[in-house]
Amino acid sequence: MSYWAQQSPDTRPQSQRSPPVRVRFGFAVSTGNGEVATGERFLLAEKDWLFAAPAVGYYASGPDRIAAPDGVGSEDLALLRLAGEAGRMKPEGTDNVRGWIDIRQANRNPEPGSSLAIFQHANGGPLKVSVNTESIIGFNEDNSRLLYRTDTLPGASGGPCFDADWKFLAMHQSTSARDRNYNMGIPCAFILDWLVKYGFQDLVSREPPETPEVTISRRGFADSNPFPLDPDLRRLMERGEGQQIEFKECAIERGRDGKPRPDTKLSERLVNSVAAFMNSDQGGNVMIGITDDMKVVGVENEYAIANKQRQDWSGYELWLSNTLRGRVGKNATQEFTIERYREAGKDICVIRIRPTRSPVWVDGKLYVRKGPENIPRVEDELFHYMRSRWPAQVERQSETALE
Repeated sequence: MSYWAQQSPDTRPQSQRSPPVRVRFGFAVSTGNGEVATGERFLLAEKDWLFAAPAVGYYASGPDRIAAPDGVGSEDLALLRLAGEAGRMKPEGTDNVRGWIDIRQANRNPEPGSSLAIFQHANGGPLKVSVNTESIIGFNEDNSRLLYRTDTLPGASGGPCFDADWKFLAMHQSTSARDRNYNMGIPCAFILDWLVKYGFQDLVSREPPETPEVTISRRGFADSNPFPLDPDLRRLMERGEGQQIEFKECAIERGRDGKPRPDTKLSERLVNSVAAFMNSDQGGNVMIGITDDMKVVGVENEYAIANKQRQDWSGYELWLSNTLRGRVGKNATQEFTIERYREAGKDICVIRIRPTRSPVWVDGKLYVRKGPENIPRVEDELFHYMRSRWPAQVERQSETALE
């Protein structure tokens, strides 16, 4: 598991009783009927529950985050022992035991431009798989992080990453804090060395039970859509535009003739929608490649225009990410992610937007989502909304003004 945002005592509590923490397996949406399986929960072992972890304090999020002590930045790992052998048990409704990753068979040297899939519990929800068939960028300077383009959402930290042959690559850690153009994980070689460092060679050498073989091809999954809409997003889409979703036929501004502008200017209406969701208290989603009447047109026709050097999804995503960040401001660059989905045989781009901790202005206006519309707040209404939406910030600004 990733250790970031975890709490640990200064020493490894080999004799202390375990905290009231439960580890859940199998929390996912059924591929058969779409129902959510709650999965099985396991307690930590009553004693000797924490095998190894950096001796660090609690890391808060946002402005209260504490800087990591020297050395902890790369060793962001913790090893826990459960009260039951989850890997040897059969999940409900299956004939095979759960098993575990054989780290000895992991892929230590993935090829740049190759596939990477991440299993993640985005925002604490059911298991999701994010796949990018041209994901791998490479390693950082000291080989302590694997860099890749596969998209993630909050809650993905600690998720396992696999290559096209389902071999373990890394454990996802975070998005690059420097420019957010890529994600990064702790590579398998680093994890293996870390386990050996703490004397757990016996764990590394344990052979997992046989399980059905699964692979990912560059064309996607053999008999299914490689980027299907997740159930929550599909439900929002089927209801039509509203408080948490907006459809956009395209991302590039169109001229009077209806054709994309040659300067690849980002659609002003799209920028307004993203800002409005950020300024609202729920956030939302912008789906590009879908018309107002819910006809799927896709975004492939914008690939060659958006990024002439790389006329594919990766190039389009890079252009959209960089351009959008330039419009919403540096304080909001961490509050959206861009995802790729397939619907009706076409690529759909989804911008998932989180509420921001400070107002996002577009050309001097504060847009707020209200139903299916983006409403600019003005005059007295503007102040009242800001005071209710960001009370702490408004109070600090008022105190500064009085001084």
